[in-house]
Amino acid sequence: MTEAIVGARCALHPDRAASGTGKRCGSVACDEGYQAGFDSSTVCVTCAENTLESRYHVVPLWRFLLLSVLTWGTYEIYWFWKNWSAVKRADGSDIWPIPRAIFAGITFFMLITDLNTQLAARGKTMRVSIGMGIGFIITSALHRAPDPYSMISLVSVVFFIPAVRAMHTLSSAAAIAENARWRVRHTVLLVIFVPFFLLATVALFLPEAG
Repeated sequence: MTEAIVGARCALHPDRAASGTGKRCGSVACDEGYQAGFDSSTVCVTCAENTLESRYHVVPLWRFLLLSVLTWGTYEIYWFWKNWSAVKRADGSDIWPIPRAIFAGITFFMLITDLNTQLAARGKTMRVSIGMGIGFIITSALHRAPDPYSMISLVSVVFFIPAVRAMHTLSSAAAIAENARWRVRHTVLLVIFVPFFLLATVALFLPEAG
């Protein structure tokens, strides 16, 4: 919490003293009028409503599930990288998207916290449970199980569903429509990974050579 600015009143709540200045618009607001703090490159709620469309890499849920399964979770790393890159741009912060994507098992909790902060700021009742992060870690670890039981690790993708839905809730219709477009790279991924996925699945059930 920042100290109140002498004589200034919140632009959103005139009955309250202002406690900081928005990085983007320069307007003053009380503690409820900004996201996480003016000094951490965050913005006021009003600006956030106009920039939320680019805060996350919002994608159709069916595509996220399809590509995650076909790539055996590799797509999830790309998804994390895209989201942390978007958050970095939105906040003007100095976070490192690549390490956060590589260590997704840990940073997923950070992403959940960020999502819940944005949902609360927008007055949404929806929340992403911290249990989704725990479930992801546990099921992902099953890839070390003996074949074919290692395939159970693919279930980890379901723990991303609430986060993907929250991103849709926080994004504009224009952003959702733009990212819903099927692109050449998606076709390339299917061409590469569908045969790989089928061959890998069959191989898991073949008896080991004597």
